Amino acid sequence: MLANRVGRVFGLLAIMLALALLLAGCQTTSSRIEHGSVTDGEAYQTSYRLGTDDRIRLIVFGQDDLSNIYTVDAQGTISVPLIGLVPVSGMTTAEVERSVAARLRNGFIRNPDVTVEMQTYRPFFILGEVRQPGQYAFRSGITVKAAVAIAGGYSERAAQRRMKITRTVNGETYRATVPSDAIVMPGDTIEILERVF
Repeated sequence: MLANRVGRVFGLLAIMLALALLLAGCQTTSSRIEHGSVTDGEAYQTSYRLGTDDRIRLIVFGQDDLSNIYTVDAQGTISVPLIGLVPVSGMTTAEVERSVAARLRNGFIRNPDVTVEMQTYRPFFILGEVRQPGQYAFRSGITVKAAVAIAGGYSERAAQRRMKITRTVNGETYRATVPSDAIVMPGDTIEILERVF
């Protein structure tokens, strides 16, 4: 009888230790999503990396037929006249400028002057305990709290202090619990969790 109790106690301790290690591992991941205070689209433009559904304005000075607004497709490319498909996913606007200029220089235009600007960022998504879950247009400087307001506010069952963001950075996906003042980035998925009680 005593042996059974001791066995159960050790079994419970083993389960608690495993849960503690699991939660500690989750804590490490959550610190990977940075809580910035960027409020200006210009700041996003310098370090922001393009992804599917982003729209960019490509300007090739003196070449009106090449200058246009391009949407990054599901394969991470844009289709530019003369040079065809250009991979842009994961690149900054400055990197796209250099890539397009290099391709144009390769037999099409002697000294192309290329500028790339963000036209529209890819949308963010909000799921869970909000009144109108779905996809919404990104605006620079938006916080999780503002995103909830855009989605019609919290539902009656929402745990207003329990929210998670899933974000992809350089091909790696991170999921973290964040405060309501965390900055939302293009392509983020916000999940508002349900109250336990």
